[in-house]
Amino acid sequence: MRNKSKLVICNECNEIISAKTKWCTKCNANHFEVDFSNWTSSSAAIDEFIRKTQLTAERHEFVFEWVDYSKFSRLRKVKFSINNEAYWEEGYVTSWNSELNKWNRSGGQWVKLVSHYCEKYLISHFLKSELEAAKADLSKRLIFGLTRDPVSKDYCVIEKLQELCPSCKREWMCSRWCRGCYSNLFEAERSNWTSGNSDIDDFIYETQVTAEFPEQVLEWIPETQFTKMIQIGQGGYGTVFKSYLKVGRIRKWNSNTNKWDRDEPMSVALKNIAEEENSVTEFLKEIRALHECLKINLYSLDCYGITRHPETKKYLIVMRFVEEGDLRTYLSSNFSNSSWDNRLDRLWSFSIDLRSLHYAGLVHRDLHAGNMLFGKNGHISELTTDDQIDIKKQFRLAEEERKRNPFPVVPYSELKTHPLAIYTSRIVPRVTADVHTGTSQYDLRFDSS
Repeated sequence: MRNKSKLVICNECNEIISAKTKWCTKCNANHFEVDFSNWTSSSAAIDEFIRKTQLTAERHEFVFEWVDYSKFSRLRKVKFSINNEAYWEEGYVTSWNSELNKWNRSGGQWVKLVSHYCEKYLISHFLKSELEAAKADLSKRLIFGLTRDPVSKDYCVIEKLQELCPSCKREWMCSRWCRGCYSNLFEAERSNWTSGNSDIDDFIYETQVTAEFPEQVLEWIPETQFTKMIQIGQGGYGTVFKSYLKVGRIRKWNSNTNKWDRDEPMSVALKNIAEEENSVTEFLKEIRALHECLKINLYSLDCYGITRHPETKKYLIVMRFVEEGDLRTYLSSNFSNSSWDNRLDRLWSFSIDLRSLHYAGLVHRDLHAGNMLFGKNGHISELTTDDQIDIKKQFRLAEEERKRNPFPVVPYSELKTHPLAIYTSRIVPRVTADVHTGTSQYDLRFDSS
């Protein structure tokens, strides 16, 4: 039997609610729903997720909001980061004020606007996991909602920010990762490892003490932490091996065990650079470029650290192993049974990764079907219905235009690129020429369904 002293009557609907939270899910859902037409994130999937939290929340800590970017002031860049700290004058929703007919809010507070996450990852994983974490333990609530930078058009997660860490009294990036405390820990461990090259050591250490998230931390990983390295590919810019990493990447410091908590062991790919460019300078240039991308998008190009081949002693970049291989291999085996939704997801994933390269000031100099990779556990979820309809419409219009004004047949070697283009659809005939499908080309038409 419920303890009646812990229950009260909602002053709107007269139903029993918790005296502790004083939150009426039914009435507050109505208040949120009335406001649905007054905002949109311009993403149907994000709107749906936010609205669902608002309609089902059992207390204010479980509510996510869409907040217009203009609500934030005094923006300032986070050191070594693309993200911003900002002052949120109103603060988050706490309860409904029936007298004023509006939400009571927490009041002004500093928050962090994090733009590392692409839209697809936000929907498929991040927001859901953050909501579950808050429901399991209110003290772990980190996310208040989302906003969007009007200039870059990037979605930004509104994160809780404590200005000082209670332990080290330095800037605290978030409740999970304290740059101050963890920098001290990495510094204490600095004498316990070496790659054998001071420039590489300095680079690894730099990634550790400036990291804003665990995904940005690189490590020197001794060759003893790997199983036998098996060569799986070789190209003009290097050789790739597959191996099994016996310890996962760093997640956070465990003060009880006095060591790092880590992910599970995993399969990895290890890459060196071509013989003629096999210098530390060129090697660092390559891995610095990868790390710059991690500062833009945490989940575009997973990179864990550096090791050495036990026989050749060449330095190797340790990266996530992608189970499905390159685009050419995937299409050879799966094109006929791959839906258009799946194909569009793949293209979207590639475009997000290319955007990360461009934001980092880089251009891919050798983009082709043999080095466009993806795995089974990719973070890109399905496109929304609106996305699919819009893209299918564009394909149909392009097909109709092609039929009205057919292009003359031009040899591939004579195709020209628009001077403003970085990458072009000429990658498609390259793929179709490489893969045997029983016909001269893939059927790239959309179904009417």
